[in-house]
Amino acid sequence: MVVVVVVVVDLGEFTEEGFYPKRWINAALEGRLPQDPLDRFMGDAEESLRSAADGIADALRRVPLACHDLLRLRDDAVASAVASILSSLRESNLKQLLSTLPAATAPSGFYNTTVGQNGGGDGEVYGLALCRGDVSSPDCNTCLNSAAEYAVAECPRSASNTVWNDTCMLRYSNSSFFGVVDWAQDFAWNLNNVTDVKLFDTRLFSLMNNLTREAAYGSGRPPLFATGQVEYINFTNIYGLVQCTRDLSPADCDGCLTNCVKSIPNCCENRIGGRVFGNNCNIRFESAPFYNSSAIGSTPATPPPPPPPAGSDRSGGRHAAENTTKY
Repeated sequence: MVVVVVVVVDLGEFTEEGFYPKRWINAALEGRLPQDPLDRFMGDAEESLRSAADGIADALRRVPLACHDLLRLRDDAVASAVASILSSLRESNLKQLLSTLPAATAPSGFYNTTVGQNGGGDGEVYGLALCRGDVSSPDCNTCLNSAAEYAVAECPRSASNTVWNDTCMLRYSNSSFFGVVDWAQDFAWNLNNVTDVKLFDTRLFSLMNNLTREAAYGSGRPPLFATGQVEYINFTNIYGLVQCTRDLSPADCDGCLTNCVKSIPNCCENRIGGRVFGNNCNIRFESAPFYNSSAIGSTPATPPPPPPPAGSDRSGGRHAAENTTKY
């Protein structure tokens, strides 16, 4: 006959501050039946304690894993809540920016600002607007309002965006970009071809290079803007326009425009008109007038500055500016 002795271990007593092992053993022995052998009872009690201890050890090994997952879930929940708050804050700041930027830009044709400045950068939105130098204040305001409406309708969730129209541009981002040249470019071109390519290119590049220097280093108004024309053939002219955003230095404006001029063959070779534009500057040429020369102040030419340092060429193959929209 096999006698099975079952010893139930209550581990609650082990957590008591005044726990005394001998008292616990004596209390356990009181539960032994007379027919239970003492040595077997004591052995079973030890085995039960060891089994309980192993179970506790296994549980304790799982505790850090559970804590890690709890902390991760907590952090994810906090991050999600913070992201939601920041997204809502940026949306509110962007709405305020787009509602005020056109009117603030219209008087001078350029304006840049930050909405939501709180010292920490959370939720801030940076905005910049530029109108073509020959555009009146009312037309500037109208163009920018249209650009703002377009940005909201077409890119409602975009953190950064640039919208170009014929007479204005609007740019915003959740990161500061003021005074920083972005070398990305986008292109547009006239579908008609020139007749005398060699002569056209010679006159075109001479015009655009002169306008680049005039815009960057001239004293005309508005700043960093120039227009001009050069005779082509049969009493026809080539008309050119260059412009930089006014947060650029003259040297950076010169570099940005020079890069655009060098990109003309990539987009508009043999064409009678074309545009190269990015987030900081743009150029345009046509065989017919497209700007209002009477609205532009005189811009006397100045001697060209020293050439930029070697290695400053940023020209390259065709590539579109990210999140740039033309309409």
